[in-house]
Amino acid sequence: MIASTILPLLAATLAPADAGSFAKPINPVSPLADEEKGWSGSVTAGANLRTGNTENKSVSLTAGATWRGEENRFTAEALWNYQEDNVSVIQRKVYGSAQLDHFYDDATYSYAKASGDHDNDAALKLRWTGGFGLGHQIRDDSEWNISAEGGLSYVDEEYEATSAGPGSTVDYFSARLAYNTAYLASDTWEFSHGGEVFPSLESSDDVYARWDTTVKTNLTDAMFAQLQWIWDYDNTPAEGKGRNDSLFALTVGWSF
Repeated sequence: MIASTILPLLAATLAPADAGSFAKPINPVSPLADEEKGWSGSVTAGANLRTGNTENKSVSLTAGATWRGEENRFTAEALWNYQEDNVSVIQRKVYGSAQLDHFYDDATYSYAKASGDHDNDAALKLRWTGGFGLGHQIRDDSEWNISAEGGLSYVDEEYEATSAGPGSTVDYFSARLAYNTAYLASDTWEFSHGGEVFPSLESSDDVYARWDTTVKTNLTDAMFAQLQWIWDYDNTPAEGKGRNDSLFALTVGWSF
């Protein structure tokens, strides 16, 4: 499972590239041009409504923003997905994260990251993580953006009671292995894929992982449509719940 996501990253990293095509790195210690500094980001929204024999509605919202300075980079992202029918709430998923990077040279940086996650369908009341480590910007040019990170994290999970058993709380120190890739296929199409794995340093049973895959196509200079797949894996889920959860969202977004 993990190998299937890492192999494309390795293939892209080892692929030859024309040295003259490399653009200026995102966060070199050397001065950035004014247009490279400041904020950039996007927001997306999607909705679905069914009436008649079945009353069902769903809403998906995402947002992401990045701030870049001379030696620092700040990234934040958020997701909210809600579904209900005429009887009850089917799903409510909320996720948010924030990360601060400090670059020591054109490629090496240290990071501090925190995230929070709630998933009603998985009986996950709250999972939050916090940690720090080192990262490396493997490629950053007009076609590819690839980075890898490794460090230590603290994971705290609180599960609600289910029909199969009572609620529970689990917390542990873990390693964190992560990567991010983005491929600009053309002026219209962009593919991005990233993942992070939290293997516990206290118990081999406690492993949490999250993968995020997005295909985006530009509709105008600022407007785009995207299909997003978020895959969560929890080796020790709530009683009666499965280890895997997938969310597919088709949304329209605006960049800034």
